[in-house]
Amino acid sequence: AIVTFIVRSLLGESYIWLRIVTALTAGLSVLIASRITRKLGGGRFAQNLTCLAMVAGPGIWAMFSFYSMNALDIVIIGVAVLIVIDIIHGGDKKLWLVFGAVAGVGLANKMTMLVYIFALFVGLLATRHRSMFKTKLLYAGAAIAGLMFIPHIIWQVMHDWPTLEFIRITQEYSIYPFSIAGFLWQIILTLNPVITPLWVGGLLFFLFGKEKKYRILGILALVFLLVYTVQRSKVYYVYPVMPLLFAGGAIIMERFFKKNSSS
Repeated sequence: AIVTFIVRSLLGESYIWLRIVTALTAGLSVLIASRITRKLGGGRFAQNLTCLAMVAGPGIWAMFSFYSMNALDIVIIGVAVLIVIDIIHGGDKKLWLVFGAVAGVGLANKMTMLVYIFALFVGLLATRHRSMFKTKLLYAGAAIAGLMFIPHIIWQVMHDWPTLEFIRITQEYSIYPFSIAGFLWQIILTLNPVITPLWVGGLLFFLFGKEKKYRILGILALVFLLVYTVQRSKVYYVYPVMPLLFAGGAIIMERFFKKNSSS
């Protein structure tokens, strides 16, 4: 709503201008997915394949066809993933401050960021990266995110927690009660069954690949998926983690083709 207000105030109510933000986020999401692939060691083939997967999934692309928080969600969490990858690669610990700012923006946009932060916490705790809990800048980043989130909490308190009421009503009346298998099947259908091996392979790549430093990404993605799978959630809630999984799967395929072409 705030973004719409800004666009209308600055650019008017032209159909093109009203769609410009979602159009830009669509392109930016593909660029971020490509960047994630590159940072993980993927070459041009893997990057192109990741981009193709992003535009081949009708569910993801539908999120950019109308104004909602979901389009921004995919981009913001994509940026958060890029920052975590840089930290894993030994980047400056001050990146936790940047992560905190990005997380704060994400929390102001939608509660999906809260699930992402929880999944990251589990990933840190379950891997050798738990040593990062000794880094003071991590807590400084968390404080930044918390401070940015305070206005939202105050608003919730003043209005008797309308988001909780919204979630309750949505779960009771709006969400079809899929079984876990049914929910997973909806993910497969909406993301395009053809590219299912790509994101499933990406999850396996992070969880069981030889590069153990990336195991945190697999646990993060798995926890993120599980939270929404075991709840009565909308299937598109899991989309923000898909660029990461597409990247992992694309890297597997690139390495497979290189290995077989050289043998």
